[in-house]
Formats: sequence, structure tokens, C-alpha cells
Amino acid sequence: MQRLARRLSPPRRAILPILALLIFGSATYVPWYSSFYFDAASLVFLFLSAVFVCRLVLAEQIRLGDYLFAAICVLLFASSKAQHAPLALLLIPAFWLSFGRADFPAAWARGLTTAGIFGGALLMGTTAPRWYESRMSTMLSSTNACLVRLIRRRSRRTGH
Repeated sequence: MQRLARRLSPPRRAILPILALLIFGSATYVPWYSSFYFDAASLVFLFLSAVFVCRLVLAEQIRLGDYLFAAICVLLFASSKAQHAPLALLLIPAFWLSFGRADFPAAWARGLTTAGIFGGALLMGTTAPRWYESRMSTMLSSTNACLVRLIRRRSRRTGH
């Protein structure tokens, strides 16, 4: 990541690791990484998507292989779990921002990539069975109830 950011000014170069820490090291994400809500495929393809999308945005030259690998990682992230499908849509602009680079893929390739990611996210988001959606909301609410009880018990013991 640091090699890609060399051409950026020092303040902008410092922002990249700070953003990575805020996004991937946030207290809101860490519990999800070690729970049944966030499975291994989602985590792996989220990290790979982040790295290859940063490569698309920061690299001076974009090879077709890098472009395709980034698209495949984003598509696999979107299809790893129905809840993550909308997050992949937020990464689509990176496939269009050429920043004046002449070797950036043509508009038809960008359109196909966008259609593929959008189609995969739409398919994943709309094909989740109803029982899965209702079971997940029930599990989430019962898990939250258990956590609230544990927190209340602990706070009574410690006096906080």
C-alpha cells in the first residue's frame, strides 16, 4: 500500500493508513470479525477488494489483470453474504475513475464490470430466502438481549 502511495503528498500518504486503521480496526468491526455474522469468505474478499481497489485508484498504470482481479474480488465479496451485497456497490466508482491515465480500461470494459458487480449484488440481495431474513433478525434480537443482560450484570458487579 505504501509503495502505491509514494506519488501522493506526505499528508495524503498519511491518510491512507489512518483510514485503513479506522475502517478495519474500528471497535465496531472487530467483534464482527470474530462472530458468526461475518464469515471467513467475507473477511478475505473484503480485504482483497480494499487492496485491489486502492491499487486501481493509486497505481500509475493499470493492467487489465489488476482491473479484472479487483472486479472479481468485489464480486466475490458481494456474493459472500447477502448483507454485504450493498457494500460492493459503493466500490463501483473506483472502476470508473481513470484520473487521466491513458492505459485505463475502455468504457465498454468498465460498463461490463459495473453490470457484473451490480448484477451479482442484486442477485445476492434478492435471492436470500425469507426464512433466512426472519431467522437472522430473530437471532440478532435474541443475541442483543443476551448481551444487554450480560452488560447489566457486569455493571452491577463492578458498580459502573
